[in-house]
Amino acid sequence: RISAPSAASVVKSGNSGKTTTESFRADIDHLHEVYSFLLQECLTLSENHANQLLFKRRLSDTTIAAKLYATTPSSPAESRRVSQKMRGKFGDKLKGVPGFYKDNWMRRWIIKESICGGFFIPYRDETGRINGLQVRRDDNSPEKYFWLSTNPEYFSEGTSSGTPIHFTMPDLVKETGEIFLTEGALKAD
Repeated sequence: RISAPSAASVVKSGNSGKTTTESFRADIDHLHEVYSFLLQECLTLSENHANQLLFKRRLSDTTIAAKLYATTPSSPAESRRVSQKMRGKFGDKLKGVPGFYKDNWMRRWIIKESICGGFFIPYRDETGRINGLQVRRDDNSPEKYFWLSTNPEYFSEGTSSGTPIHFTMPDLVKETGEIFLTEGALKAD
């Protein structure tokens, strides 16, 4: 297990003399709680995204529901609604959750707004807890996939997502001793 950094932000100076900022990252149980609430209580899966998962990716309805795929907020107004609901539920407990940061004007927690136009792919640990969210964009951008992440160098009290490993069937791995490696969580699911 990798332990999270301390609760306070730490400023370090490396060999290059450049100063960097490390931020607090919430523990896995808290990330799972926050991300599960976001995906289940604040968002839905659009018909377009459901059809992509069903027909292009060949996932079953049951798998789609169990994995908690959800459409990202579709507009800045929806991002504000989601942010308000998340603040109401978690308040300052959003500190350390990648994808959330404090805006500089009102000093309140908000979800990163540039995530509009895609769907969330939950990344899970070996026990099934969500440890990160990847976004698959709808547009033809060269960067089709990116992490819900708020680098503390650019976002006040933000936290980087890192690059979590996704486990899709840990019970099968324990039973058979076999693993399969893919290039992405959607293929694994």
